[in-house]
Amino acid sequence: MPTLHGGYARPTWGTRSFSPDLFVGDWPPPKTITVVDKLTETTEAAAVTIFNGTLHLESYTESEVVYIAYAEEHDVKITDFSENNTLITVFTTYCGASYLNLTLDSTLASSSPIVTYAVTGESMLIDILSDCAAFFSHAFYISGSTLYLISLANDNNTSTLDEFEFFMGSEYVAPIPYSIFKASTRHLYGTYAYGEEYEADPVCSTNTTQIDSALTQIKTNMEKDFYRFKVIPEAGYIPEICDKVTVTNNSLQDDTTTVMNVTGYMVDVINDEIIIEGIGSST
Repeated sequence: MPTLHGGYARPTWGTRSFSPDLFVGDWPPPKTITVVDKLTETTEAAAVTIFNGTLHLESYTESEVVYIAYAEEHDVKITDFSENNTLITVFTTYCGASYLNLTLDSTLASSSPIVTYAVTGESMLIDILSDCAAFFSHAFYISGSTLYLISLANDNNTSTLDEFEFFMGSEYVAPIPYSIFKASTRHLYGTYAYGEEYEADPVCSTNTTQIDSALTQIKTNMEKDFYRFKVIPEAGYIPEICDKVTVTNNSLQDDTTTVMNVTGYMVDVINDEIIIEGIGSST
């Protein structure tokens, strides 16, 4: 996600490196390859698609062939955006066939945020929607032909991990201290009397009550601890954004239980691990 209080959980895929032996009979390597990656720890029928896109040739040498991965992009542009409606209604409109052409799942979204926001000129629609979601502490991700809009106050799936299901070297990071949170002319003091100022931008509302409520949610999320765990694939956990994950770690100074919501993840095929990141608290 672009912020710890939400937005579009945009997939990024980096590069792929292959042995030249893979291209025997097909040399030089093709410029593009269509790829569908699936992940499963049980049966093939249970496999989940984690990448559907194109590999574009970057370079090759005597020892390796390198491709850059490009996932399917939702690159719809819009000229002038003006809305005064609930967040769910805004997403319903722009998931429609005339725009993103996606099915909206707003089961875990909040019905209360009202977007009052305008953008002039040509912009990427997905970026505008990301800004609107983030201002109201919502995240969204796209899986297949469905866009999932979720309030960070709600849990997606629920999972538990113990010390046998993740690698050593997990990270526990305290939040950056913010002394004040700002949005337009409104402000909210942070828990700390010292530290940085945080400004929510753009401000996707003109209603002071809505802005104050949004700032309260932003403060709540920004003041949570941040975590990164390297999950063993054999644990069978395939993450989704906003999953609630309870992690028990008995390798620290004292036994520690962490409850976090996933804000991002990466499948590392080379090192055989799934890295999950999120915000929450520990006891």
